[in-house]
Amino acid sequence: MRRAAICSGAATAGGARDFDQLREDAREIVDDAGGTWTLPPDAAVVLTHQGYTFDYVRAIGGFDQPVMRWSDSAPDLDAQCAPSFTHYVEAHLRLMERNNRTARERGGYYRTLYPGGGGRDVHPARNSGDRPLDSR
Repeated sequence: MRRAAICSGAATAGGARDFDQLREDAREIVDDAGGTWTLPPDAAVVLTHQGYTFDYVRAIGGFDQPVMRWSDSAPDLDAQCAPSFTHYVEAHLRLMERNNRTARERGGYYRTLYPGGGGRDVHPARNSGDRPLDSR
């Protein structure tokens, strides 16, 4: 399961260490919420979002398990958010493609990457003013 999640992009360039960090982040989110629910020991966390929710699969019974979601808005339970990991990945890809298509139809975007990490997108690109790469 770990290898599949890493290959799918659940863990970033740092590899297994980042995958383990997702699990630790999820545990911290659950602890902060103070509910009675606990992260299953065989949970492979594939996504966390803004410190209040995360998605995971159980690393039992084969690769393509249902994807579960936990949120601090209902700290004592989790809920299925996709019938399988395959459906989950395909849904995320469709969303990314739709968002990209929409951005392009609206004139694209100009992305600024910051040296310390992260970045910012300006929409639409044709109205974003001077750009360092264009002015050289």
